[in-house]
Amino acid sequence: MLSANHLTQYKRLLRAFQVALDLQEHIAVSLHQPDEVQKLVQQSHAEAVLRYNARVVAARLRVLADDILYHRPPDRFAADAGLSALEKIARHHPDNPVGQFCYFHFSRIYRLLRSQRPLYRRDVMADNQQRLPFWPALRSYCSLKSMALRNATRLGLMLAVGSSLGLVFNLPKPYWI
Repeated sequence: MLSANHLTQYKRLLRAFQVALDLQEHIAVSLHQPDEVQKLVQQSHAEAVLRYNARVVAARLRVLADDILYHRPPDRFAADAGLSALEKIARHHPDNPVGQFCYFHFSRIYRLLRSQRPLYRRDVMADNQQRLPFWPALRSYCSLKSMALRNATRLGLMLAVGSSLGLVFNLPKPYWI
């Protein structure tokens, strides 16, 4: 479907996919909090604000999913209250990096949800464009530094050992290896 990306509906789907990639990146980074970060969040009293922002983002994502499913154009989105609260926490606790960190990521998430445009361009079809011609690819695969060759050698050795064991123990059907 993406090979015919000159059509407008495909461009819209590709843009939505890139927005989803950006959202996934910023949401995963901002909401994954190890124990040290949890302590810093509790010190800055930002847990309620983070929960509120996470609820706003989740509600907006549900609305966007319905819009995509039912082919509706997205409506306007504004969530300045949660963002201003995060900015206030970042200003009140300059020695605590959690406020600035969360403010940065949630501001990016809100910008993505508001504009519905990717933050930066990425080529999602780059896999097709980076293929080597046949002979250079074969040369790189046959190199001792090639992980593909190492994995193939490892698998071949294990199969040889397994079939040898089948022959040594005189198994009736050693081809199960």
